[in-house]
Amino acid sequence: MTAFVAFGSTGAIGSLLLGAPDWVAEVLATAVAAAGVWTFYYGHASKAALLEVAAESCAKLTLCWRDLWARLEGLDEAEAWREVQRLRGKELDATARVPASLAVRRWLNQKCAKETYEVLGDEYAVAN
Repeated sequence: MTAFVAFGSTGAIGSLLLGAPDWVAEVLATAVAAAGVWTFYYGHASKAALLEVAAESCAKLTLCWRDLWARLEGLDEAEAWREVQRLRGKELDATARVPASLAVRRWLNQKCAKETYEVLGDEYAVAN
């Protein structure tokens, strides 16, 4: 969107300077204004920032889950269960600030889950 706004703004100014018909500059200016309003209204920058923080936290949690998996045989069942519960709590904390109003795309979630299970199955030799 930022690239579109930059291109549209440059095009509008360029069309005025190069003597293009006025309607070209008006169309580009209108499109740029609409893009600015759309970006502000939907707040993509703030949502992206929240998702970036959540993604970073989830990446750290991935390392914690891998560590647990590596140590699993040395833990008794109660210790393993406590560790799983602790990591689940951290997962909830990591995503708690992500607004519930973000659109959920069920097909994308299902695709990601399928690919995740395939990768984990290959990496840890877990039967599906």
